[in-house]
Amino acid sequence: MRYAEIFLAAACGLLLASSSYGQTTIYVSSGGFTNPPYQFFSDSGLTQPLDIYTGGSDSLLIGQSYTFTGGSGSHPFYMSNLGVQTPPSSLISLVGNGSATSGITGTNQSFTLSFNGFNPSVDTLTYFCTSHSSMNGTLQVVPEPSAATLLISGGIAAAGTFHRRSRSRRGWAASAKPVVA
Repeated sequence: MRYAEIFLAAACGLLLASSSYGQTTIYVSSGGFTNPPYQFFSDSGLTQPLDIYTGGSDSLLIGQSYTFTGGSGSHPFYMSNLGVQTPPSSLISLVGNGSATSGITGTNQSFTLSFNGFNPSVDTLTYFCTSHSSMNGTLQVVPEPSAATLLISGGIAAAGTFHRRSRSRRGWAASAKPVVA
């Protein structure tokens, strides 16, 4: 009987993670008095949008690091798990440029977000303009996936979790490593 182990990146929605469970760069628009006030992109040309807002189709994954880069001088961008224009607690780490009072401005500034005990079922990740408190929103964060086992007809088993490809690459993705029992 043949068995397969499938290691996949996540459940429902695109989980923004590099293939090595490392760090992902997210590019931030210059911001404006719109809803939502900022747009997020997977490319520096700002052509591949990410829907990482609460309720969106994409998510940030606990266990990953995310570098946010971009913004503009008139709408400096930052985030916190304690609310608008408030420094974050130790549940998240923001390393790099900016602060809860100055944010990041321009493509030459960035900060890296990592999670340190953040619980998406009770904690909220808020992003905001440090100059305009009305420009804010929340980002969707999900826990790391856990392994699951599927029994597929023909005696093949697969263990892992599933993730949906990005908008530009529809469908479900997986990588498999066959194991002979």
